[in-house]
Amino acid sequence: MSETKISSRNAVLIFLMGLAGNIAWAVENQYYNVFMYNVLTPEPIYVSIMVALTAIVQALVAILIGAYSDVKGKRKPFLLIGFICWTITTAIFPTAAFLHPLMLAIAFAIIYDCIMTFFGAMAFESTYGAYVVDITTVHNRGKALGIMQLTMAISTLLVYGISGFIIQAYGYFFFFYFVGVLVGIFGITGAVMAREPQNLKPIDISVIEHLKSTFRRENISENKDCFLVLTGAFFWTLGFNIFFPFILIYLQHYMGYPLEVASIIVLVAFIISISAAYPIGVYIDKIGRKKVAIISIILDSFGLLLFAISGTIVMVIIYILKKNMDNFQDILSYLLYYFQCLQDH
Repeated sequence: MSETKISSRNAVLIFLMGLAGNIAWAVENQYYNVFMYNVLTPEPIYVSIMVALTAIVQALVAILIGAYSDVKGKRKPFLLIGFICWTITTAIFPTAAFLHPLMLAIAFAIIYDCIMTFFGAMAFESTYGAYVVDITTVHNRGKALGIMQLTMAISTLLVYGISGFIIQAYGYFFFFYFVGVLVGIFGITGAVMAREPQNLKPIDISVIEHLKSTFRRENISENKDCFLVLTGAFFWTLGFNIFFPFILIYLQHYMGYPLEVASIIVLVAFIISISAAYPIGVYIDKIGRKKVAIISIILDSFGLLLFAISGTIVMVIIYILKKNMDNFQDILSYLLYYFQCLQDH
């Protein structure tokens, strides 16, 4: 097969696992927080604690399991175990509400989320992305990334389009069971279809040595621009994830919209921003990726202030629309600059 083409099998499994992962993360990023706030306790501190702890788990697992997968020269076992356990842990999250007293229920909800994040990071962050790189080349990787972006768009439309209505009609328990089934059907099917990459071989070093080789001073010095870009992305993502988990909670409890309406507001903004992201992204090459990233971050900060003081649905949609478009541009700018750094080094 031509190096510029992706086999039908690979395209399908990339799509299935990407869809499963993005559905699960979209739900975890918003509706876990909504469940904590609406069902367990209307105290935002516990949402913040849950988001912070799961972020730490996700980062550690992505680094450690990713390195371990490299050393062993295996991807499929981590995909299978990750997606199977991800399915189960997604479905059992709401059972925390059965526990008493309240603090025990809160503690177990946070623990369940951390466990779910562990397996999600194992399957998705540490293995799925690496697997896509393994089975593609520089000539067709852009097509694979296109499939991955498609699954992100579909999952966003699906989750925000129907979640609020399902929760209002059938409750949180049915909703999380439903999401767990979707993750299982798509993710496990894709993992079963996956074959170990032919060019992936075990590395005769320990995981610690593998990690040290990545972060040794000489490597950082040689790829200084890449690490600076990643550091910038880290701080931008840090700020974004401080407020984004509270978007639906804010719309529902402070703006006064029902959950299904709040979900549709975000959905409408996503649809418009996804449609507009590509033509706007064309200007990135004209004025420079670095300038676009800086301008977008400044606009993000200003837009967030407007969102905080907005009092009408029109202002909310305008803000979320602008925010999502800025996010797409930020991410695209960082990725393009990062890949340019890789080529330079």
